[in-house]
Amino acid sequence: MKRSALFVLLAMLGSGACAQAVSTISAQTCNVALSQCTLTDTSGNSVVVHGQWVYSGTVSMDVVTPGGAQPTRTCVASRTLVSQTLYKIIDDLTITCGDGSSLTGTYSATRSGSGRGGWAWHSHVSFETLTLY
Repeated sequence: MKRSALFVLLAMLGSGACAQAVSTISAQTCNVALSQCTLTDTSGNSVVVHGQWVYSGTVSMDVVTPGGAQPTRTCVASRTLVSQTLYKIIDDLTITCGDGSSLTGTYSATRSGSGRGGWAWHSHVSFETLTLY
């Protein structure tokens, strides 16, 4: 019995299992092009997500923790369609990093269909949860 418990413990340590911290995003500011978003969470982390678009493809995530650590992570943003109409698209948005860290939220795009701006899509992202490893 002691051997199997030791084996399980060693397997967990050898697999790279690390503690994770999950927190809620408390503030967010994105530039108009959505190529950079600055976030803060309820744990005191400051995060900057930047790339061509923070809601599609390869992005990077810079994290400054309350302890001063400043790791930069290479991540991939992906969207999953939730609903779509002629005037609105809503997607679940997930940014997944190589170390297992992630940022989740919602991507939405709307268009008026008339008047100034015509049929142009206007995008918005709203991040909700940060998971750090």
